[in-house]
Amino acid sequence: MIHFSFFINHLFISEKQTIHIVNTNFIKVDNIFRLRSYHFALFRLLFVTYDTKKIGSYGLDRSDLMNERKIRILQSKSTLAANHPVNHFVSIVRRVRNSVVSLIIKKKPRIEAFYDAVWSQLFTENEHDSYQFGSGFIVHPKGYILTNDHVIEQADKIGVKVEGVKKIFLAEPLLREPEKDLAILKIHPSRPLKSIALDSSSDVELGEWVIAIGNPFGLEQTVTTGIISGKNRPLQAGKRVYPRVLQTDAAINPGNSGGPLINMLGKVIGINTLIIFPSQSISFAIPINEAKPLLDKIKDE
Repeated sequence: MIHFSFFINHLFISEKQTIHIVNTNFIKVDNIFRLRSYHFALFRLLFVTYDTKKIGSYGLDRSDLMNERKIRILQSKSTLAANHPVNHFVSIVRRVRNSVVSLIIKKKPRIEAFYDAVWSQLFTENEHDSYQFGSGFIVHPKGYILTNDHVIEQADKIGVKVEGVKKIFLAEPLLREPEKDLAILKIHPSRPLKSIALDSSSDVELGEWVIAIGNPFGLEQTVTTGIISGKNRPLQAGKRVYPRVLQTDAAINPGNSGGPLINMLGKVIGINTLIIFPSQSISFAIPINEAKPLLDKIKDE
């Protein structure tokens, strides 16, 4: 059985109203939990196929013509569906997903333990260790990753899973800005990685569509969608002040922290960071422009 525990802080909206702000990265795992059993469930797929036959120039009756017409209509609808604007989401996700990474953070000295055959390349199971999930995204082909500082601030070890790469990388915190809740990690890949493009968060409009990709509850490469619900929201979570976060109704959960919020151009406009708990569809992302001064320090690499 899995128990979830969150870092809960208070945001004082007024003298009479208090809501809870939750950093979206911490999960406590009781007993042994294997991601692989979660990820690779067996599904049965049923394929509908058409057994077409050659039709001559004669010998057709009305039923034959109607059947042929039905097939053509179905094919036409399928073609229209493939070109439907909604499927623009599919092309964006295909383009950016290899740039989104999953993080697992080894911490001490909690009692809960986590074990998985993949992650055990880096981590040895210990009853006194605790682990948390997080997300990040590649901002430079040489292995630079942007994430939230609160994801890695108490890390003993940081494991990074890159989509399409079997190896689990051990990351080192390279640059940190705790006051902005931003951090850059460095891994050492054997080949250049695919980085994701950044946009300007100052151009974000209310109501525009966005995509969140991350590692909620250890479910790697989870994709959710929503819109921009608000801009320039001032929030405080614990000692950290977030002066102008983006608000979205895209589903963001523990483990999403540090992952990208992406616009319809396939570019990052924010770093998923906070949720209000309890709430429905109220999540917050640090505008990507807040991270650009930190990213400038690695642009010459």
